[in-house]
Amino acid sequence: MNLAADTVLSEGPEYVVERIVVCSNLDKKIDRLSARIVGSIEHDRNSMPDEVFNKYKEIIVSFFDPLKLKGNVRSIMTERYDDRICKGVVDFLKKPQIELMNQKEESSKSAEAMNGMQDFFAGLQAMPPSESRKRLIEQTDRVTRSSSIVINTQTELFQAITWGMRGLSVDDQKISESQLKQMALDMKAQLGAHIEQQVWMGMLYAYKDASDSDLEKYISLQGTAEGKLTTEFTQSVYSSMHKQVVDQLQCALDAEFG
Repeated sequence: MNLAADTVLSEGPEYVVERIVVCSNLDKKIDRLSARIVGSIEHDRNSMPDEVFNKYKEIIVSFFDPLKLKGNVRSIMTERYDDRICKGVVDFLKKPQIELMNQKEESSKSAEAMNGMQDFFAGLQAMPPSESRKRLIEQTDRVTRSSSIVINTQTELFQAITWGMRGLSVDDQKISESQLKQMALDMKAQLGAHIEQQVWMGMLYAYKDASDSDLEKYISLQGTAEGKLTTEFTQSVYSSMHKQVVDQLQCALDAEFG
């Protein structure tokens, strides 16, 4: 057995990329993204003829196939691979406090956890969180950029579908690029605060068993150079994957319905 060769193999780019994916729960996030988008398609059924809707649904489902998206994430990460940066990301994600909080966040999104969510929020009506707790949750959102990435990805998808489907409108009702940009800005303004509130409520539930001290340590770690680098790297990969797929989706919709 060549121990040196085995060690190099186990710490090579493919291994490190997979560690980042696992430690950051990227596959699970992609599964939820795909399920949310595919599940929301039915809302559009009554806005177009059946034959158009069926093709529209088929195209969206094909582009948001979770297996494809997971492959895209790994490809993007491999293309951007830098040994020092990527191993630093793994080291940061493996810190006990980061692992603990990430696990709480992930566990709160399980089917089992959803059953207890209503009871938790009902309890908040009777005993709202303290102002200091709310500030810690808002700070957590800022350092992790959780709500901002949700707002950005939802806006990107809206723009891609709206532009890709504009061919169904009569000529004098087709939107222009400037109108689409303004619609996206309006959407961010209207949905931004709502999405922030949703993210904050989700964090209140996810971290319900974490003390203020736990949150303060987590925020402090996320604010370090290593924490900022990790957030920037993982979110840029996820954002690039999403932008890539919505751009391709827009082209496919335009080709079909334009």
